[in-house]
Amino acid sequence: MSHLQDLIFDARDLAKRGGGSSDLATTAVALARHIRDAQDALDPLKSILRDIARSERTEDQHHVGYEVPEGRVSVTFPQSRYQARRDVNWDEARTELGKEFATFFHEKVVVTSHRDIETLLRDAENADRVLQFVQKDEPTPRVGFKPA
Repeated sequence: MSHLQDLIFDARDLAKRGGGSSDLATTAVALARHIRDAQDALDPLKSILRDIARSERTEDQHHVGYEVPEGRVSVTFPQSRYQARRDVNWDEARTELGKEFATFFHEKVVVTSHRDIETLLRDAENADRVLQFVQKDEPTPRVGFKPA
């Protein structure tokens, strides 16, 4: 068996039976190193495959695929689209386009809570009223790997 296969076997075994944090971390970092190395090797291949698929596709084709014995490679070309630029003074654009502004642009308002809302709520007399408009998000802890 190869080193990577042994590592995958160890990881699956640890996931089933558990283990100490040191064993888990050692195996996880070793796997992460293989993933990083594979991704580093894969990135230039993706670039070349994009170029090849771009040269082979027809103008109306949004997808090019390559079947190989080991699986399939898909290159998908999203349809091009116009997007509003971030560097535009939108007050000037509204003035310049007048009524036509709404024909070409959609505006939306985004409401977010202040970053320090917990502190603000502690000192607020109307905290109960405010709390009906928010929910507490408990994000999943992130696990990162940094192979040496």
